[in-house]
Amino acid sequence: MTNIETTAVVDAKKKEAAISKWRQTPFSNRFMFRLVMEKPEICKRTLELLLGIDIEELGYVEGEKSFEALLSSKGIRLDVYIKDKLGNVFDLEMQASDADHEALGKRTRYYQSIVDADSLKKGVAYAQLPKSIILFVCMYDPYGKHLVRYTFSNICHEDKELELGDLSSKVIINTYGDRTGFSEEVCNFLDYINTGEAKDNFTKQI
Repeated sequence: MTNIETTAVVDAKKKEAAISKWRQTPFSNRFMFRLVMEKPEICKRTLELLLGIDIEELGYVEGEKSFEALLSSKGIRLDVYIKDKLGNVFDLEMQASDADHEALGKRTRYYQSIVDADSLKKGVAYAQLPKSIILFVCMYDPYGKHLVRYTFSNICHEDKELELGDLSSKVIINTYGDRTGFSEEVCNFLDYINTGEAKDNFTKQI
């Protein structure tokens, strides 16, 4: 075998090893999650399943989008930043570890404030601020209530039926929550996050 042939064989083995490594990388890995979610059709269906809504079409998807606040303030880097054709804004985050779970609520609050500040340019009326959803997919139960979906929005304490109307919400998904009332497709997707086992066309596509 010539040196050229030997080099080609070595390169092929390295490439095969690299591909094998990527195939073994779980979907819950933040880099892999971001990489997959940058595909609009997969990202759109993921949002629909997790939020229980229909989205007409996505207009913009960016992974690892950075926001620099004021010089004295903390900047953020979002896993996946999304806008749909109606201008609604979504931040989609994967949280595999519960190491910082006690700060989850404050983290969502800060993320939403930065996203909102970016959404409203100087001189634009407050009425133009778009609907925004901060969505965290957690592989643990942050509140111990065994729910799959925890949705938080601003309501009046004195009258629970009265909403503030700020068009903002924070949604926390617990992939190990009680699946009662959720569709088979949602359950399959949550199982795929937890185990990597593809059970239907959508998870196989991922």
